[in-house]
Amino acid sequence: AQLFLIILGSISLITAIIFYFWFKTAGHRGFAVPLFVSALLFCTAGFGNFTSTRPLSIRAAYNFDMHPELFRAKELARITELQKRLTVLTDVNAVIIALSLLLFFYFRKKRDSDYYKGAAASLFLMAVISTAIYFIMLQSARSYGEKIERFSHYGVRN
Repeated sequence: AQLFLIILGSISLITAIIFYFWFKTAGHRGFAVPLFVSALLFCTAGFGNFTSTRPLSIRAAYNFDMHPELFRAKELARITELQKRLTVLTDVNAVIIALSLLLFFYFRKKRDSDYYKGAAASLFLMAVISTAIYFIMLQSARSYGEKIERFSHYGVRN
C-alpha cells in the first residue's frame, strides 16, 4: 500500500503540474489545485507508512517469537486502532464525494465558473480513489486482525 500511495501521489503531482501550467484554462487550473493537495497527502502518507513499517515488522517478529502474548495484545490493539482510523477516513471521503457533487451541479450552469467545476471534479475523483484505497486497506486490516484473534498464546494458529 505504501508504494502504491507514493506512485499515485507522484502521478497526481505530475498531472496537477501539467494541468496548471500547460493547460491554462480556468477549468484545468481548478482541477489542478485539489489534485496537487491530494498528491502531497498521498506522497506524505505513503512515505510515512514506508518509514514506519520496518520498525513495526521487527517488533512484531520479535514479539511473535519471544512473547506471543505481547504480540497478540499489541498487534491487535494497533490493528483495531487502524481499522477505526480507516473507517473515519472512509466516512470523511463519502462526505467529500457528496459535497463535490453538490458543488459541481451548483456551478454547472453558471457562467465563468469553470474553475469551481474543475475543482469539484478533482475533489470527486480523488475522494473516490481515496475511498477505494481505504476500503482495500480496511479489508486487509480486518483479515489480519482475524488472524491475530485466532493466534493462541503458544504461537499455534487455530
